[in-house]
Amino acid sequence: MVGPKRWVSVKSRKLSALTLVLLLLCLAVLALYVWFVTQHVISMEQTLPIARAPSILAVVEEDTAHKTNSAPSYGLDAVDEHKKLSLGEEKQALPVAERASQKCSCVDCQEDELCGGLWRAMRYPGMDRDPHTLKIHLVVSHCKANLDWIANYTKGFDVASIHVVTKCGSAVNGAPESATIEVSPNVGRCDHTYAHYINSILDQKVVKGTDEESIVVFLKDDISPQNTHGIFSAGRISLEEIVRLASSANGFGCGIRLKDNLSEYHVPEMLEWNIKNYKRDTHNYTTGDQEQFVGFESFAAFRESLTSEPLPAVFQGCYGGVFAASVSNIKKTHASVWLKAEKLLSRGKNIQEGHFMERLWGSFLSTPLAKFQMDALLRLANAGRKIPMRKHYIKGDYFGALHRRPSRRTKRGGRVYKSK
Repeated sequence: MVGPKRWVSVKSRKLSALTLVLLLLCLAVLALYVWFVTQHVISMEQTLPIARAPSILAVVEEDTAHKTNSAPSYGLDAVDEHKKLSLGEEKQALPVAERASQKCSCVDCQEDELCGGLWRAMRYPGMDRDPHTLKIHLVVSHCKANLDWIANYTKGFDVASIHVVTKCGSAVNGAPESATIEVSPNVGRCDHTYAHYINSILDQKVVKGTDEESIVVFLKDDISPQNTHGIFSAGRISLEEIVRLASSANGFGCGIRLKDNLSEYHVPEMLEWNIKNYKRDTHNYTTGDQEQFVGFESFAAFRESLTSEPLPAVFQGCYGGVFAASVSNIKKTHASVWLKAEKLLSRGKNIQEGHFMERLWGSFLSTPLAKFQMDALLRLANAGRKIPMRKHYIKGDYFGALHRRPSRRTKRGGRVYKSK
């Protein structure tokens, strides 16, 4: 027989357990209610009409007016703290004025004029300019390949200059007669060539006052279909398309496009990628290199040696060492970045720094996106969820690239696709 005091103790424990169970049930019901409301809000957002983005002409006029009124002109030779501050502010300027009503209806369709091609970085405001009327400056990093393809590659374009930097001691064959040839030590591969060109050659080639209509195309000596970047590459784009991209509000175009499920845009997790050795050298560009491959402990450490400015939440990446940029966008990046890059890339022939720099060109040269554009890209990568999934970007050589991994049902191009 249980005594009175023990009976009261057992009863109180039962009541405490019952209270705990009821509390847990209440919390579960509350969580279910919050989840239901969240899903309902998301559903309503997908069905509400989207405010129409301004026309391409209006956006370009607005952006041009902004640059005319606020963008200082400067040369790469004269760098001071005042310019550093003003350039830093200008670099943050958006291609359009962000309004509360602006929102992307899609980032991989044709209907949305402002955001429709963002996923693959293939359409921006201002792409209606005729690329054949722009002044094209080519810089070619040469080792051994014949350059007789340049004449046909640039046919119909207003080529203002061609500068070839040769590094491997081989004769430069096939280059147009108008090309200037520079012999350089074999260091840093094409990335060193590009940084050197920006620091020492660009101002010699571009006539003063023509920055807004001048495009620099950065090329390797081999543009064959086989010389692309890995299994996720969808191949090269034409010179016309890359110039259109560089002349748009984005100010940058990558010459090698990734496959459809990968976006050209990346998240800062890219800096977690690293490479400790690299043995692929099908062209024997680095024969006899005695330098140690690893120069930095991490990708993040390399970038910090170039600039202290943080990466945006979403930024453009580019692979393969083939791209184009407007001269005005090149000069929006502080000159000290290019000077440091050239110095770091001079350490040897086959070095880690080149692989890091290859992945950063887009972040330095493209125009930063507006927040609503970044949010739209992340929503597609997160399959429409507001809470990011853990694997909305991929790893490996394309570390940090946004990856489309549909969940449940997502809208694309005006049609509804079921989850895979």
